[in-house]
Amino acid sequence: MQNDGGVAGAKYVYGDFGIEGLLTELLPEVERTSGLQLFPTYSYLRMYNRGANLKKHTDRSSCEISLKLCLGFEALLPICIEGPSGVVSVNLARGDALLYWGHRVPALA
Repeated sequence: MQNDGGVAGAKYVYGDFGIEGLLTELLPEVERTSGLQLFPTYSYLRMYNRGANLKKHTDRSSCEISLKLCLGFEALLPICIEGPSGVVSVNLARGDALLYWGHRVPALA
């Protein structure tokens, strides 16, 4: 894992073989949930350490639909998304996922 220049105190892996496999495995469920036919573009695994903060951002245009999947944690890190009625904080338990319009909806943690 490499240091994530975008998030101080976090590590990342882009296109990890195992995570790419998970992306493919979860595709049918994500399509069922979203009601959309999707084409996976890439995977990005980020590990947050204590004190790490994801700044408010939208994903690149190739991330029309984004999925934040919690693989586990030692301390709860809520994911926040900013919708039309304001910012909503979502606490993901291990195995939970947040599906949203990544290129339209700002997210932060």
